[in-house]
Amino acid sequence: DLSNNHISDEGAIALARALMERSGQDCQIQTLDLSHNKEIGDRGAKELSEAFQEGCVQNLVIRSCHIHADGAASFGLALKKLAAKNSECPAGDAPKRLSVDLSGNPLGILRKKSKSGNKYSATALKSKATATTAAYMSFIGKTVQKGLK
Repeated sequence: DLSNNHISDEGAIALARALMERSGQDCQIQTLDLSHNKEIGDRGAKELSEAFQEGCVQNLVIRSCHIHADGAASFGLALKKLAAKNSECPAGDAPKRLSVDLSGNPLGILRKKSKSGNKYSATALKSKATATTAAYMSFIGKTVQKGLK
């Protein structure tokens, strides 16, 4: 239980890499709880998902950290790869039960990668301005329609 320990992305990355180094040596952790470490974000989640995918941890609990959609997506990819790997297992071998708990994280919306790599690029600003303008126009249109009734 490493919850509430002010572990950052760098700490989560170091922990994940240490787990992956030991993965082939019968070193498997049943449950790793990193909940309430507010400095664990998408970078730490990406590395932890790779350790999870390698089978280093069976149950990973990272509640109420600072993981957004990008970090959650990396766990989705890891689970997809694990499902494919488990479908290749012989019929007699029961796959291990694995779980990831990301509850309480501000998952939000998956961020699109911009070509320029800058969140203040002309395309990103234009897209945001267009969405804002559309929202205002919709609001104004509804207000005008109510006034005409």
